[in-house]
Amino acid sequence: MTNELEIALFALWEVLKKECRKDGNCVAVDIRFTASNYYVNYENRTAESLKKDYISMQNICGEFIQSNF
Repeated sequence: MTNELEIALFALWEVLKKECRKDGNCVAVDIRFTASNYYVNYENRTAESLKKDYISMQNICGEFIQSNF
């Protein structure tokens, strides 16, 4: 991976963390590039569903997702 690509990916990660902070349940983002377009998929999970699957209850920003109960 080139240094230029690493810098761009890190900058994108920082922007995604800011955007995902608005919806505190975003735990992952998948981005796919094609020759003609790009696609973004956000994975949102609740604290309960993460706990059930024995997954860390942190969002993409590293903050713990709070339970609704």
